[in-house]
Amino acid sequence: MAEPSQRTLWCAFSDNLQRLFSVDCTLNVDTVDRLKEKIWAVNQHKVAHLDYPELELYSPPSPVKNTPTRENLVHLHPRKQILSDFPRSNDPEIDVVIFRPSERRKRIENEYERGELPYKPPRRNALLGSLGRDWDYQVSPHLTGELRRHMLQHYTDFIEGRTDKQNIPLYLFLSGAGTGKSRNAAELHKTAFDCFNGTYFPKTDDGELARREEELARLLENPFVFHVTLENGTSITDYDESPFKAIGSRMLLQLLGEPDNTGWKLHTSIEHIITEWHQPSPGDVLDSAISREDLETRAIFIIVDGLHNVTFFGEDAWNRTLTNLGQLAHWGGFIVVCATSTVSGPVEHILKGSRRIRVSLPCKPLEVPTIDRKPVIEIKNNIVAEMLVKDCGGHGRALEMVLSLYQQGLLSGDPGPDVTEVARQLSKKYAGTIPEKAVALAMIKAVMVNRLLIKNEHIPGTTATPDAVCQNGLIWFEPDQEGSAEGYLRIPYIWVLVLCTTYRGFEDLQILDYRAYHAKANPGEPGNLSWADFESIMVKVRKIKSCAFDNGVQVTIGDLHQGAIMSPETARISFTNYHLNDVVSKNKIEPTWTNSSNEKEWKIETASSETLPTQIIDLREHKHIVLNSKNASAADAFLSLDSTPTRNEVHQYKDVRDGSKVKFDIERNKAAGDNDIFCLFCTGDCPKLLQSVPYGSIVVIAKNWNDYFGPFAARSFIYARNVEKTSREKAISLQGRKRGYGQIS
Repeated sequence: MAEPSQRTLWCAFSDNLQRLFSVDCTLNVDTVDRLKEKIWAVNQHKVAHLDYPELELYSPPSPVKNTPTRENLVHLHPRKQILSDFPRSNDPEIDVVIFRPSERRKRIENEYERGELPYKPPRRNALLGSLGRDWDYQVSPHLTGELRRHMLQHYTDFIEGRTDKQNIPLYLFLSGAGTGKSRNAAELHKTAFDCFNGTYFPKTDDGELARREEELARLLENPFVFHVTLENGTSITDYDESPFKAIGSRMLLQLLGEPDNTGWKLHTSIEHIITEWHQPSPGDVLDSAISREDLETRAIFIIVDGLHNVTFFGEDAWNRTLTNLGQLAHWGGFIVVCATSTVSGPVEHILKGSRRIRVSLPCKPLEVPTIDRKPVIEIKNNIVAEMLVKDCGGHGRALEMVLSLYQQGLLSGDPGPDVTEVARQLSKKYAGTIPEKAVALAMIKAVMVNRLLIKNEHIPGTTATPDAVCQNGLIWFEPDQEGSAEGYLRIPYIWVLVLCTTYRGFEDLQILDYRAYHAKANPGEPGNLSWADFESIMVKVRKIKSCAFDNGVQVTIGDLHQGAIMSPETARISFTNYHLNDVVSKNKIEPTWTNSSNEKEWKIETASSETLPTQIIDLREHKHIVLNSKNASAADAFLSLDSTPTRNEVHQYKDVRDGSKVKFDIERNKAAGDNDIFCLFCTGDCPKLLQSVPYGSIVVIAKNWNDYFGPFAARSFIYARNVEKTSREKAISLQGRKRGYGQIS
């Protein structure tokens, strides 16, 4: 038997339940909104003075008695479809209860003439609700440079009458959770003003350009600012009619808030606005609050935070909302419309098919947070705190977690939180940030070799995109160049810690926990910072990089050492990759270059460790990376590459202050042969090393340290610098005797 295509719903107004009437609906086609329209059409004598959307429909979860109240009924959202089992009623006679407004809701255009609604600025921290809201704002030079360039062009097009969508932009902050989108957006009007008042950029000598910049600065000095958040207490609800009117209602909410002695306190809620007022569009609010005279002297900023929440209205809401936001820029006056979203894919896809110009503004990692320019976490002489801060990778919410631990005293005196505690705290804060195991492994592989990815295409070996994995926070996507869909995943070490405690099999990614760092940094406790430990970290990173590719596959030097500086010819040298084990040689190995005595077979005796006895290995099996014994004059570490001709890969690690003292040829010649790959790692910036990196060599310096080492960059770099500091202090205490650990002063 065919399923029925119609359903008859029995309806009654809440003030007259005895008078039932029926409405026929088409299943899977008609919506609750369409049902409202049908009810309105057959009850003109009762509701002719109303617009049909003003009717509110409810279904009874239990038999209706006497006069029902909304609290005891189930609200029917306008966009829901009528189904065979929806709406579901537990009353034997009534399917739908109808409420009319007791009095007509107010319309903003009827209550206020043009410019009569008093303007009130956003309440403090309207877009912010976390611990970092009180931190000093950190503006990045990249942001100010981009904002100044685009806003000056925006203003030029505006005053010259070019107000087509190809000229008037929509400004966007598109980044994952906890990356500073809301803070950057909240500060945007101040940042824009400071871009033209001499704070960030000197005044230009070009007379015409200087005049235009001064005009723009005057417009930006005292703007109308609207902060709309679609989360943090004013999320979209079932009562919102559309995304665009949801934005307008929250703009009205800002203006109807009442002040108290501590700032803006909202005595009016979003529920009150929706109940008492016809939901206005943003343009309706602007009409009521801003006079034509004001348009001549004051800019307008409309900030919409949490745009990704418009999917409450369905996936097609993206298109409608972005189109409407773009059209706001044509309302009149100099208007800056800016939106934030954790999801960039739908936004960029929609705008790509449109001629609407958009400006994607950068969210950059934070430095150590400050309040009144004083660090909120004291990292000086506290390697645990310094490491934790750096391990956060500049992510605001992760830094908030570290501050919370710091305030509890866990980073002072005590060895500090161990890996499990750090991971537990982050797992609670970043629920969902760790993907399934296969995706996590693919991400680690992509990060460790700086694999170029496309933002909205699958990460190799997965069905996840970079855009998707960045949404929940802790992970960045760094475009290869401005506006490019190609780029790199950036993950902080603290994400690695969460990964290690979530899944088994990732333990090798963990390099020294915080208690180990604390112990090594304090001479009174077992262990001590040593250059050998730093070298061990470097060896482990090369071991991890070998696991970024499958065993036995052909790779190139450029593939594996992406992020290092090398010649194109060096990058093309290929070899067979093997997953490496790391060992330490029992004796000093000299020389470490390929020669006739070790070309076919290279037997080395390893030092014993806590887990392995001493053993003899053949390096020509290509399965080990060897850390040379202390004070060897040749390479600090080396391995054999399975290639034709036979090659070694040899490493030298230097803590460099003055790059001119690095004699590249001498360093290479004492460690590597003509066919070998020489890898020089220097912790300082050495411009001379970059002028001409010869064939068969790669260089990593401070400038590209982060690109090469990824999540292990801070751990290796800070460790090297603290070794240098400890060694210098020890040298002073030993009356000038120097410790030979590879440092060049």
